[in-house]
Amino acid sequence: MDEHQSKLANFSFPLLASNFASVFGDGVYRFGLNWFLVASYGNAQILGLLTGFGFVVYVLNDIFVGSILDRFNRKIVLLCADTLGAIGALSLSFFIDPTKPQIWILFILTFILNIDVSYSYPATRAILPNVINKQSLASFNAWASAAFSTGQALGPLVGGLLLHLEWINLKTFLQILGLMLLVTVLFNLAIKYRPEPKDKTSESEPFLKSLIDGFRYVQQSPKLFE
Repeated sequence: MDEHQSKLANFSFPLLASNFASVFGDGVYRFGLNWFLVASYGNAQILGLLTGFGFVVYVLNDIFVGSILDRFNRKIVLLCADTLGAIGALSLSFFIDPTKPQIWILFILTFILNIDVSYSYPATRAILPNVINKQSLASFNAWASAAFSTGQALGPLVGGLLLHLEWINLKTFLQILGLMLLVTVLFNLAIKYRPEPKDKTSESEPFLKSLIDGFRYVQQSPKLFE
């Protein structure tokens, strides 16, 4: 354990930047999406449907994310999630009509982005003990939370400023999101991830059984809902 801790860093700029970049790009895009959808369709009904659909996708994936992060390399999970988001955003930006966004494209995009978010955010937090040593974990966690909050605040602000440019449209906002997710992937690649060596003598619990046991624990712990 001490040997593993000695290999961990006191600070990780790539991990800090990853916390900022992904949420910043998401904030810019969502601000633009809200604006252009209402401008194109004259009401917020489609926006409400997309939000509800995205919530369902997020919750369904949230059921599995804990077990997946416990069983697989967390850095790879993080990279896969953000790569999926980047490819989805950039590829769909070439097909979307910025003057009258196709509903089916928006639903596919919402599906992809919420899969990305449901795995990347927990993975970013779960990866911390395998990157930062115990002595520096609390202070770095504060830095990471500050970077995340700053990205959340600056994203809509920059989105609002971009709307003043005459050439900007929903396709541009989507491409900005895709590029920011690509930047996030590059930062994630630079993270020095050092997982703890697993005990080869102990067998891991089957995936389905761990999910069932988790549901039973939650069901038998009503205080979790208070």
